Amino acid sequence: MKSTVRRAVVNAVLLGMLLPALGIGLYLATDYNHALDREIRTRLNHEADVVALGVRESLWALDNDSATALLDAVMQDSSIVTIDIRDPNLGHVVSRNLPERNTGQLHEIERAVMYRGEAIGHVHLVLSDSALRESLQQQLVRLISLLALQLVVSVLLILFVLQRRVGRPLQKLSAEAVMLARGELDRPIVSLRDDEIGNVETQLELTRQALQNLIHTLEQKNEALETDLGERRRVEAALRDREQRLSALVDQSPLAVIEFDLGWQILDWNAAAQHIFGWHAREIIGRDASVLHGSAQSEGMDLLSGHRQDARHMLTVKQECLRADGQSIVCHWYYGVIHDSAGAPERIMALVEDITVRQRTDDEVRRLATVVRLTSNLIALTDADGTIEWANQAFLRRFDSDGESVLQRKLADVLSVHHADNPAAPNPLIHDVIAGGRQLSGVELPCFGAGNMPLWAAVELRAIRGPDHGILQWAALLTDVTERRQTAEALRHSELKFFSIFQHSPIPICVLRQRDTCCLDVNPGFVGNFGFTRERLVGKPLLEARLHASEEDRLLLKNLLKASEASSGTAIRLLTAQGAARNCLLHLRPVTMDEEPCLLIAVVDVTSLVEARHEIEALNQSLEARVASRTQDLAASNAELASTLDKLKRTLDELVRSEKLAALGSLVAGIAHELNTPIGNSLMVASTLHDANRQFREQVANGLRRSTLDNYVEEAGSAADILMRNLQRAAELISSFKQVAVDQTSSQRREFDLGEVINEIVITMQPVLRKSQHRLLVEIPAGLRMDSYPGPLGQVIANLLNNSLLHAFDGREHGTIILKATPEGEKHLRLECRDDGVGITPANLKRVFDPFFTTRLGRDGTGLGLNIVHNIVTGMLGGEISVDSTLGQGTCFSVTLPRHAPETLREDDPETMDA
Repeated sequence: MKSTVRRAVVNAVLLGMLLPALGIGLYLATDYNHALDREIRTRLNHEADVVALGVRESLWALDNDSATALLDAVMQDSSIVTIDIRDPNLGHVVSRNLPERNTGQLHEIERAVMYRGEAIGHVHLVLSDSALRESLQQQLVRLISLLALQLVVSVLLILFVLQRRVGRPLQKLSAEAVMLARGELDRPIVSLRDDEIGNVETQLELTRQALQNLIHTLEQKNEALETDLGERRRVEAALRDREQRLSALVDQSPLAVIEFDLGWQILDWNAAAQHIFGWHAREIIGRDASVLHGSAQSEGMDLLSGHRQDARHMLTVKQECLRADGQSIVCHWYYGVIHDSAGAPERIMALVEDITVRQRTDDEVRRLATVVRLTSNLIALTDADGTIEWANQAFLRRFDSDGESVLQRKLADVLSVHHADNPAAPNPLIHDVIAGGRQLSGVELPCFGAGNMPLWAAVELRAIRGPDHGILQWAALLTDVTERRQTAEALRHSELKFFSIFQHSPIPICVLRQRDTCCLDVNPGFVGNFGFTRERLVGKPLLEARLHASEEDRLLLKNLLKASEASSGTAIRLLTAQGAARNCLLHLRPVTMDEEPCLLIAVVDVTSLVEARHEIEALNQSLEARVASRTQDLAASNAELASTLDKLKRTLDELVRSEKLAALGSLVAGIAHELNTPIGNSLMVASTLHDANRQFREQVANGLRRSTLDNYVEEAGSAADILMRNLQRAAELISSFKQVAVDQTSSQRREFDLGEVINEIVITMQPVLRKSQHRLLVEIPAGLRMDSYPGPLGQVIANLLNNSLLHAFDGREHGTIILKATPEGEKHLRLECRDDGVGITPANLKRVFDPFFTTRLGRDGTGLGLNIVHNIVTGMLGGEISVDSTLGQGTCFSVTLPRHAPETLREDDPETMDA
């Protein structure tokens, strides 16, 4: 069947509509199950949430009627099969089940019923997907039907438009094209519509007109061609003349001109090529170009071969070549392709320049530039007047400061020196050398670099002269000799120090030459201690001076000198000039002086020490008898002191237990007072409720009215609410009291929240705080967890608060106590008890933690409260406590505790529990 444009367009449109329709259908079929699952999960979660929220009040009040009414309302949904409400203690409470809805696939969900953050029951819900599946299928069928209808209508409309706007105009266009092919150019072509096909007909009309004009033009050009042929002959004659002149120019060119065929065979070259490569024309013509490059193919040949058809410009390549004598040279090759009249490559022309000398010069310049750039010496170039035009990086790093460059500055200003009159005066020597046209070599000058840092530089200043011997530039080379001068200065100071120590040391010192032990010098201390003159010792071997007291000492000294190794504290006996033997300690160190190995010997006279030691040994023997007699007296005294100390410890333990019992008694009294109000209120409400019940029974016996029932229910609800709040308050007080009482009477270790423990302590102390009319502020951040001993910690807090209430506000009616905790890292926390009371005097501040120290002796003060606090904090809790106070402004106790108490005490240790 013949293919037409209309058929192709129709097929493309049908295919373009069918493929998206098929894709949409496949997507809808794939998404059907996912949509069904999402709808079922959403419906399950929604219904479960509605039932759980709706029945929580009924389940809490055990109101089955309300729960049943809610389930009946929810079961109106035809997709719900079963709803079951269960109580953890009572089991099934309310249940609804319609087996007739048990069709299709069943889905179930379990949801907890929450009331005030606590799960009080569960809801079990079963849902059938048959209704949802049927609804989705109906929606899918409607969508597919609409797509099919849209497809049919679109195809019919497209066929109608194609026949009217494409088929008929194309037939007319075909007939007009046949007319043009036959050469019928007189009949005009008129377009039917202003559309794409109409534009084609318009172009055909333009083509018809252009063909008419072209035929007329060809007739005119044939006439002009005869004239052009004559002119061409004249031009060819001129070109032949020009070629002869160009040939003469090539022969006289300083560049080598070489002609190659397309196979790189040498066709011709000029005299310059013969001079560069050393080959005569008759020896090289006809040979391959590889004899010039030393290889079968060069870089330029490869590039030109790859771009031979497109080469319209010169190709430049630098490469090594070979002369006829085997010498290697570097040349610049300029390749070009010469084309024939048809534009096809005909031959290759190359211009060659010998750049061997220039290349060597450039390499030397680059190497010199690298050396100048990388050298640590400071190099600068100036103009004839000394203005810096260029400097290497080392020079710029050393002298550039605060973003100000040294370029375009005078060299004498950059190498400035300090004067009293002018802190940054130009260097006069540099200025004079440049002004006088002289040279400077190896002169060390002080100057100042970046940041006004002083330095010393060895300066070389040379003039660069032109052909007329005039100065063009100055080259400055600076070598930083600051470190060398500092080293020399340090060495000089070191020598001065050594000479001063050597001359003024009271210890005898002598210097020996190592190779022959000849004495080079002795200090005045050596002469003064031993009485020998310098003339007897200097210039002679040390052993010839006969300083040794015995033959054994001589051998010892000889071995030390022979070993020439460092030694310290060698005991030896030496003689003075008067012949007296002295006990000495010899210290020997090998040193280098004037590049020659030497020995430095220091002699310490310990004669008096040895004599003192002998005297001490004799004294010790006499003291042993006295020590033995006094030991017996000390033993008796120690026994008596031990007995007294034991009595004091027992007394202290009794006082501590009394203090704890007194605190516990105060705690019990406060809790009893606090419990009195809620329990009394509860008793009063209960008695009132009892009377109301009695009256209600009497009214029921006489006939119950709706108003009476409403009043009774309202009164009973109000009484229950009051009773619940008071009993809840009493329960909280009893819970806090139990926890505090258990913690304070034991040292059980556990994990706890610091804020909860402190709140329990504060609750137990509320009666005392209300009676004192002082205010307590607690600033404890949430989440401060500890693994420690809450009982001892509670005793510390209670003692600190009682101490503030008892001592801080003496003579004041109102005051504020701040209890604050802050974390210090991950392992510690800081607890502060601060008040704005009268403060503590500096004399008493040092003794607040001492046992039995109190300023209220006989007035509720035992002097053990803060001592117990200090012992518990630094002992069991493993922390630190400090106090800071200012008179008239208040006192602050700071306790630093580890969050994890040290594992040094057992929970059942009786000593720990009594602390």
